[in-house]
Amino acid sequence: MCFHLSRTRARSAAGGPRRAKAWTAAWRGIRLAALGLLVALPGIAATLWAAPEDRVVVAKIGGEIERGTAAYVRRAVRDAQSAQAFVLILDTPGGRVDAALEIRDALLDSSVPTIAFIRRNAYSAGALLALACEKVYVTPGGVIGAAAPVDGGTGKGAGEKATSAVRAAFAATAERRGRDRRIAEAMVDESVEIEGLIAVGKLLSLTAEQALELGIADGSAETLEALLKQVTVGEASATLEGATIERVDPGFAEKLAGFITQPAVASILMSLGFLGLLFEIKTPGWGVGGSVALLSLGLFFFGHNLAGLAGWEGVALVAVGVALLALEIFVIPGFGVAGGLGLLAILGGLFMSMVDFKYPEFGAMTDAAGALAVTMVITLFAVLFLLRYVPRMRLGGIVLRTEVLKAPVDGDMQVPEAPRLELGEVGVALSDLRPAGVARFGDVRRDVVSEGDYIEAGASLRVIRIDGYRVVVVKQS
Repeated sequence: MCFHLSRTRARSAAGGPRRAKAWTAAWRGIRLAALGLLVALPGIAATLWAAPEDRVVVAKIGGEIERGTAAYVRRAVRDAQSAQAFVLILDTPGGRVDAALEIRDALLDSSVPTIAFIRRNAYSAGALLALACEKVYVTPGGVIGAAAPVDGGTGKGAGEKATSAVRAAFAATAERRGRDRRIAEAMVDESVEIEGLIAVGKLLSLTAEQALELGIADGSAETLEALLKQVTVGEASATLEGATIERVDPGFAEKLAGFITQPAVASILMSLGFLGLLFEIKTPGWGVGGSVALLSLGLFFFGHNLAGLAGWEGVALVAVGVALLALEIFVIPGFGVAGGLGLLAILGGLFMSMVDFKYPEFGAMTDAAGALAVTMVITLFAVLFLLRYVPRMRLGGIVLRTEVLKAPVDGDMQVPEAPRLELGEVGVALSDLRPAGVARFGDVRRDVVSEGDYIEAGASLRVIRIDGYRVVVVKQS
């Protein structure tokens, strides 16, 4: 015992110098790190407060403006915040008002100079984007204007309410950039008259020369390089000549978002999602139906979220709707309040994910409502087809016959005939009928379909119709 204690004390005495050396080394390391930080501070400060990079970020809208375009330009504007300027090249017939308003806000909120370069045409929504930039340059022969809102479905005028809203947006944008609001309003509303320029009943479109003369454009240039030689930025009024041009192109995800947010594509994805959910609910375990539903609805929400539409609210509402439908099918027989609320929740969540409520546009709302209507029609017809013509699939998988072929007689194969049932015959449900299931009639097991109502296992059944192999039953009272 004494020997053990003495050895312990010896180790303790020897460990003291070692710990002291360790603390000394650690302290030396801390001092060296502090010294290095002090040396690096001027460089860090210079980096943080450095002048904008000697580069110009360039984005291009060369077609119709849609939801994917808004996501693309927003990203390009963000990328330009450390550059000298942002240039938006325009050659567009216009497009969605809600997407254009999103892009306009991004341009107005940009902390770096924004420049619109009208290569050929900036019609409709394109004119709004040009007006939202600090400076506007146009190629000789370019045109800006003709921005009356139209109904995307009919191609006719969108009505007084929509015209008034777009007219106000044009006027406010022009005022923000110090341009004539009356000229901007005349591009939208045929009732605006400007003496010597446009009469009542016509929309205003300006040529390059007119835009320069009226102060809508700040200059004219044939090429982007020629434009950069003219544009001056900063307090020193230095031109952008020689700056590195960084072109930003739409990414795959943004192109995909533009494709998915088209009403026809959204309808197909929603229909596949609905049908997949029905298949999955009607079959045990996880199968093809659930995978198709997950993929379809995942693509739907991914595209609409990237386009700035779908938020967690819509996703949550759809999830609640699916839960209510599952509750109705598995827990509550029949179809009642829970099922109805579940269906409404799913439709509401999908509608919310297709409409930008920050910029509520009537045309976008009608597109969303139309897409939902098409979805419901496709789903209804698909379900009716399955119930009518593919009864043995039970909405889940083909049910193989259990009979075996009889032995050959005189060289021929004989196929057994299925036991015949008669109208009015009574049997017992061996499984839940939702509406398809299995029943027993005497010693005979048959696949049956109820006449639409849920019937629990063990209930007494009565045959009311026989269409070939399709046996339709009702619950025997």
